Amino acid sequence: MAFVEVYPAVPTSRVSSSLLALPFDALEMIFHQLHPRDLVQLVRVSRNMNEIAIPFLYPTVHFHLPGHISATDALLSKLEAFSDQDFTLLRHTTRVLISGTWYHAYDEIESKLGLENVVSPAVRMLNTLITVCVSKMPNLRAFIWDSQIAPTQKLISMVALATRMEYLQLRVATDGSPTPYFHPTLKLGGFSKLRSLNIIDVKITSALQSVGNALYSSEQLSELAIWADEDVILSLDVIFSGWPGPRTLNLKSLDLRKFSNAGWSAPSLWQHISAACLRDLTLEVGSLLQPDDYNGFWEGAVAAGIRPTTLRTNLISEGLTNFIYSCNGLEVFLLTACLLPRPLPPISIFLETIISEHFKSLRVLAIHAQGPDESEYLLDRKLLASLSSRCTKLEELGFKILEQNQADVHLIFQLPLLRALHIDFAGDLNFDMQELSHLKLRKQVAECLSRMARHSLAYIAFDEGPVYAIQVNPVRWHVRSNMIWYIRDTVIFREKMFDWVSTIK
Repeated sequence: MAFVEVYPAVPTSRVSSSLLALPFDALEMIFHQLHPRDLVQLVRVSRNMNEIAIPFLYPTVHFHLPGHISATDALLSKLEAFSDQDFTLLRHTTRVLISGTWYHAYDEIESKLGLENVVSPAVRMLNTLITVCVSKMPNLRAFIWDSQIAPTQKLISMVALATRMEYLQLRVATDGSPTPYFHPTLKLGGFSKLRSLNIIDVKITSALQSVGNALYSSEQLSELAIWADEDVILSLDVIFSGWPGPRTLNLKSLDLRKFSNAGWSAPSLWQHISAACLRDLTLEVGSLLQPDDYNGFWEGAVAAGIRPTTLRTNLISEGLTNFIYSCNGLEVFLLTACLLPRPLPPISIFLETIISEHFKSLRVLAIHAQGPDESEYLLDRKLLASLSSRCTKLEELGFKILEQNQADVHLIFQLPLLRALHIDFAGDLNFDMQELSHLKLRKQVAECLSRMARHSLAYIAFDEGPVYAIQVNPVRWHVRSNMIWYIRDTVIFREKMFDWVSTIK
């Protein structure tokens, strides 16, 4: 991003005069669509245009760690400019992003200090400069830290002072090279106005305790996501154990992933969650959790009255079937990649419950499985035909099939509203076989679409991607994203935790 303040006025062009004549709402819409380079040109046009365009240059400040040392380091240039006491334009900033890879030349230093539980002076100085920048942002609403180095307590405390802070996302631990960098436990108190709290890569109990403190002091929190490191054993009970008294969280969205300890029993979790508010539930367990450990979990959710409209899970059991039966108007169901337990409910019974109970409301359905029993959860011709004829409101569909059954895919194009499609192939196909299967399927899909008078299909992906955007008349494919999870106007191709990536210009 260029660093722009006030430029000497130049004669106003006809274009700028036309822009200035527009209502502010229309100008705002136009400026939001412009690339920063275009905005830099606009602020040079005239003083009036400068005053209008400047705020649109700095709503998001992105500090990206480049990974290598360079004489023209954009990160350092930005920090030097923004931390200058005379630079006042950060008053327009509402969101801060920190991403990227720490300087590789410091790997050995960071790793050695990590073994001694010490944050390096270089990381601390980086945090200090960012802290200075944050102190100049009175309108800050969102702070996202997604890098393998640690944010310091001083920085997080400064972020907490932002009176309008609503969204906090922190990666609190990662694996560095050759050994993990040190991440001190952060005190997350003071974020009373938070609406969304997202904590990634939790490895230690003290980090969960800190999250618990933030939850207890929050007054308006509606979204909570905690992703644990699946290689460690952590219990969610730790979050609530330090609370000084009873408290119910009015969460609309709850996202818990990779926890592998049976200590997070249903009663200890659901007694702190308002069943009346919760609408979006994600529960993905780690590989260490045994089937016997979650037999009663879904029964506990049913007893607590949990009735989400969006459900994403890899915890499949008879109890899940009963839980789905108890829900009212399920709109989104995603069975994410999981190692299927034994015994497992047949896919036909599982799908029949979803179809019979929720065919009037179901908009998004994705069923994936992996491991030696994945063949038990593939969709065959009969199941695809049943879905296509009964779930006519489906807009997004994901499923796994055998390579030899791909001819059955044409059945799903009977869905009149289908706009996103994700197809996985079962088994371990080598690269050449996978590419050949993708080409065959692309040809088949193109033929199906060309025979249709009209269709709604906008996105399609095979296996891990890329995600293609579909254009019509004639049917054309172009890569929208090289990987899934980054298409924000979908469900099956979106991971909300990565939304910030698609906003970078």
